[in-house]
Amino acid sequence: MKLEGFFNELSIKFSRTNIGRFADYSGLMSPSDLYYKIAIGEIGPEELRRCCVEHESMLKGSTDGTSSDADQAVRESPSQVQKTVKLEVQDLDDLSFQISKCCHPLPGDDIVAYAPVEGTYAVHRTSCQEAIELMSRHANKMVFARWSNRNMNTFPAGIKVTGIDRKSMIFDIIRLISEQMGLNIRSFHIETTGDIFESYINLYVHDTIDLIRLAEELKTITGITNAIRMNRFVPEHGF
Repeated sequence: MKLEGFFNELSIKFSRTNIGRFADYSGLMSPSDLYYKIAIGEIGPEELRRCCVEHESMLKGSTDGTSSDADQAVRESPSQVQKTVKLEVQDLDDLSFQISKCCHPLPGDDIVAYAPVEGTYAVHRTSCQEAIELMSRHANKMVFARWSNRNMNTFPAGIKVTGIDRKSMIFDIIRLISEQMGLNIRSFHIETTGDIFESYINLYVHDTIDLIRLAEELKTITGITNAIRMNRFVPEHGF
């Protein structure tokens, strides 16, 4: 059930201010966190009722323009309000799935899987904004998923490297990735502005541990100032 549905059930105005109050009351940093907690069933209409009692101003300007109906809604039994769908947990090996390009999850990431139709699931990181939106609107079509250790597959990942350009920099980066780390590079793009360079590298890794180790090793190369994971690959860079 969507967050908006909770507000409508209690005849409370669905506004940014009231959503923010509910998020604050729930001890969350943002409305996105609130949508996520609702989608997985940790927060429901009863929490919203208690929030309304604490913030009486939420009851002013209800959806039908009266506070009496909202007061009545708060007094209703919890069983009269639809419960949030709780997500199942399934192994990816038991699903037909594909990796979502919006966040490129890897083994080691917390993930959810969404099936718009029966069949193939789209796997997202739980922190992915698109996944949060899907959980708030289509929780009944989603499951929590677990990575399987049965198959040692590799998955595409992206890393952005920045630093001070110098002779043989590209060679040192490629040697570290291919020879020292034993990882396969799909594409390599580098841009320079004066002495500063940015490199966008698409490669295959087994899990988040590979990517973390790679980032740390890259930062030991002379001249490299930072190496970070890219959540969304940039098409014009061949990713």
